Amino acid sequence: MAAIAAIAAAIAPQVSAAEPLPGPRPSPIAIVVDTSDSMNEEDGSGRIKINGAKIALLDFLGQVEPDTPVGLRTYPYPEERGGGECSPGELRVSSSATDRTDMAATIRTLTADGDTPTAAALKAAEKDLTSLGSGQGGTIVLVSDGESNCGPDPCDTAREIAESGFDLQTITVGFRVSGAGAKELQCIAEQTEGRYLSVHDNAGLAEAFDEISRPELRLEVDYPTRVTAQVGNDPSGLVKIEAKVSNPSQHLARGVVTRIRFDVASGAPAVIRPVVHLGNLEPGDSRKVSWVFRPGVPPRDRNPMKLRFTVIAGAENTLADAEFKNTIDVYDAFENASEAGPILSSRHKIAIVGDSFSAGEGADFYIGDTDTDANPCHRSRFTYLVEVFDLDDSRIIACSGAVAADVTAAQEDRTVGPQEDQLEALRRRAGVDAVVLTLGGNDVGFGKIAASCLFGRSDCSDKIYEGAPFWQWSGIPTRKYLEERIGGLASALRPAYRAINGVVNGPQARGGHGPVPILVLAYPMPTPLTPQDCPEMWDLLSPGEIKLLNELVIDLNGMIEGTVKNAWKYDHVPAFFVPNTEMAFQPDHTLCDRDPYARTLDSFNGAGVDAKRLNGVIAKYSGRSDPIAGIKRELELSDAKFDRTMRAVQELVHPNQLGYAAETRAVLRWSQSPAAMGAVKTLESAPIDVPAVVVVASGPELGQLVPGETPTLQGGTSYPLQAGGFAPDSPLTIGVHSEFQVLSYATADGAGEIATRIAIPEGLDPGDHTLTVSGVDADGQSRTVEIPFDVAGGGLPTLVSVLLWLAVAGTLAAGLLLAGLALSRRRGPRPTSAG
Repeated sequence: MAAIAAIAAAIAPQVSAAEPLPGPRPSPIAIVVDTSDSMNEEDGSGRIKINGAKIALLDFLGQVEPDTPVGLRTYPYPEERGGGECSPGELRVSSSATDRTDMAATIRTLTADGDTPTAAALKAAEKDLTSLGSGQGGTIVLVSDGESNCGPDPCDTAREIAESGFDLQTITVGFRVSGAGAKELQCIAEQTEGRYLSVHDNAGLAEAFDEISRPELRLEVDYPTRVTAQVGNDPSGLVKIEAKVSNPSQHLARGVVTRIRFDVASGAPAVIRPVVHLGNLEPGDSRKVSWVFRPGVPPRDRNPMKLRFTVIAGAENTLADAEFKNTIDVYDAFENASEAGPILSSRHKIAIVGDSFSAGEGADFYIGDTDTDANPCHRSRFTYLVEVFDLDDSRIIACSGAVAADVTAAQEDRTVGPQEDQLEALRRRAGVDAVVLTLGGNDVGFGKIAASCLFGRSDCSDKIYEGAPFWQWSGIPTRKYLEERIGGLASALRPAYRAINGVVNGPQARGGHGPVPILVLAYPMPTPLTPQDCPEMWDLLSPGEIKLLNELVIDLNGMIEGTVKNAWKYDHVPAFFVPNTEMAFQPDHTLCDRDPYARTLDSFNGAGVDAKRLNGVIAKYSGRSDPIAGIKRELELSDAKFDRTMRAVQELVHPNQLGYAAETRAVLRWSQSPAAMGAVKTLESAPIDVPAVVVVASGPELGQLVPGETPTLQGGTSYPLQAGGFAPDSPLTIGVHSEFQVLSYATADGAGEIATRIAIPEGLDPGDHTLTVSGVDADGQSRTVEIPFDVAGGGLPTLVSVLLWLAVAGTLAAGLLLAGLALSRRRGPRPTSAG
């Protein structure tokens, strides 16, 4: 039916104006019907041709718009009614009125007789159009079942009419016509830039007239063939598809509706108004509609991603919708450092600090001695940015398990020094012009919650377990736990940001360059946005647990973002939040997808242990004495194989190599965003007033962290800690209360004791606080050791500060200051950094 569908387009004037046109009076249509004797023959389906033509014409009258001028000419004119040889036929009805009753009555009385004088009928139809319309042109619909056998060649006649300047379009319909007749009708159509249609029976003729009587919409679509994906609020990542809908027919299009749809399999984006109602569209009118959307980021194995779309336009009185289909190639071109924005493109001395999501946990191929019992930092060159910027191994300072306090304190369970010390050593040795980090996930216990979700006895959205996965006795209400941890996160992060800033932007680091930016990445969301069953994780993650993990990541990233902003506002730390990495695994590469960007239960790193069986064995032995021995025995694990299994558990939920690559692309995309451009401007105008950091070793006279004593301690200083009474080899959490903050994670020794050093955060307010060591005892019951302590107030000012203060404040103020200094010295504080 494609040929028949072209009739309406052919009868219309060629409208190309982009703007809506005024509604002109519809062009007239002259229908010229061959009523020669051959029309008394059958059409091949048992119906007489002339009778089928009557039905088609009557239906046409019922469909055509009332204000369209229509004329009906039949040829030849019978001799018995005064017609002669090769007569042009007779204009049987000419009407532009609403009432078409007379025309319908005439159609019903048509008979067939005589020759086929096609040329004469064409010439007469030209005059009919002039009388029906404005004299400028119109459309002739010529229906014939045979070759002209009377008068001149009708093809020559059509050419003469076209060359005279009369705007004529001709649709010729061959009604079971011979080969010679079809050739003749094709030639007539070609001379007037019209169309030729071949109709084989009365049903086809009815369809042709039905099509002529209705509007047909046209679509012209403007779209980009290639785009580069962006995320976040970057307007450069928005894609616009614009469609012009026109009505080139002679009929009003009622209730025009346009819509756009995308092939879901190719990555359908969200569109705010996919359906747009345009109302009525007058003949010759056109309107524009556009859709703006943000395409998803293509997966690494489909770059570019073929985004298939369809634009559709239809109306209440059209027979068929107009459709336009095509494809946009969506590229994620951010694969190398040359594509970075200004904030990173000139900075290739990048330091990566923070926790496991920066160290490269889960990416395998861990560097040197960072995959040992003494130092399981799990640093990998496959973490984000390293390979793209060709960073050397020493620039990965991040360590698995790190909390915010480990920026300024030694990470005792990893036998590594404070990250600020490592950063300072790197700065002195090779320079640092940017810092990128993730921090805060361990402070809120993200790993413990994830392990509880996978291995816990109950849904982790209800309870988590203090020692998951191998110590599952005391369930802690999840909401209470998160409320406490996330609520205290800001007080833990701001000192860490200040410490990093003190190293890279302090007086000792100042040179000819501007401030060094500190980019804080959002944690990637590892689970689907819509809670669902997760067979890829053997259904150990319920929809409720997925919902909890999503909320945790959103709340965690939100708290980090707010803290980053406050670090600049109040502490003048040039830190900037990178939100793009939050969605780096979405929508098709989560833990519940077949091509995940995070470590799942199927990626046990060659441990040789069936994770599902491991889960069952853990449940069996949890609560028993010495559960680890039971688990080893049940699974027949050697010490080495058990250690590999433990590493596999530690890697769960962390990005794999594809995940870190996705984060790299997300960071590079952000670097091109308006937010990153604004960060560059901030750096250009940022004040550099970071004070020097002075570290004074603590002495034993300042107090020991021993249960039963209440020492006075100094913020920013580390102290030895001893405690016991815990289950052998059980995990412990060490924190400080007032507003809770994790200080460290540790493991009890074979006797259930711990001996380590703990740094007291420098940001703690002077006054009373409590240090806690939490775990379980040998009977599997909760055990918490509490050590009250005081924080000394005020630090020792520098000599320069004292002199300046003296000069400004005068003698009385100086006396008060000196008195304060004397008191301060008696209490034994050490100098601390400002803020």
